[in-house]
Amino acid sequence: MSDYQTPAYTTEQPKKKGKGCLIAAIVVGLLGLVMFGGCAGLAYFGLNKVGEQVTTALAADPNVTSIVGEVQEAKMDMAATGQANQGVAGGDILVYRVTGSKGSGKAQIRMNQQTGTVEMLGFEPDK
Repeated sequence: MSDYQTPAYTTEQPKKKGKGCLIAAIVVGLLGLVMFGGCAGLAYFGLNKVGEQVTTALAADPNVTSIVGEVQEAKMDMAATGQANQGVAGGDILVYRVTGSKGSGKAQIRMNQQTGTVEMLGFEPDK
């Protein structure tokens, strides 16, 4: 007689592994969202602070107040800022849309990074 025995086969599937990759992907995704949110929050906060400085400087400029009256709002015009800096390496001109009690217009400014002061480059009233 032989000692050979037929192997026992089962229909049971082996347990799947790989949940570690799913958990790692979720953790990395959540960390990415937190980092993106933090950067977006810092950018928003920074732009608001610069906007406050620009509004104060525009309200103190007699050329601007003679055209628009009391400055009520100053918002950065991203498209006009891009056009003003087109073809300029390291362009630092910012364009703000200014709304006042008597009118509105666009102000071109430059921020001095060392002192934080606003330098007025020009003002163009709306027609």
